[in-house]
Amino acid sequence: MHRSYVDKILVQSLSLYKKLHKMRLNMNLEEFESQTRETIEQTLNQLHTASVLVGQLEIQIAETGKSLQVLGQLIETFIEQQKQPPSR
Repeated sequence: MHRSYVDKILVQSLSLYKKLHKMRLNMNLEEFESQTRETIEQTLNQLHTASVLVGQLEIQIAETGKSLQVLGQLIETFIEQQKQPPSR
């Protein structure tokens, strides 16, 4: 999911770049500056969103790692209990 979002951002950024490149041939300096600022703002917003998602993903990975450690300990405890002879 996060990978496809990053891919989407890259595609949008490339599309904006191509749009700017085509438009700059037909616009004056003021229009070009305005369009460039808008494109940079959109790209920075996308980058910020991607950074937030990466942070959330890092948290999720850490929590999953902790859960796996607890699960591993539970499995080890269960196996050790199964090896012990039944008490009378």
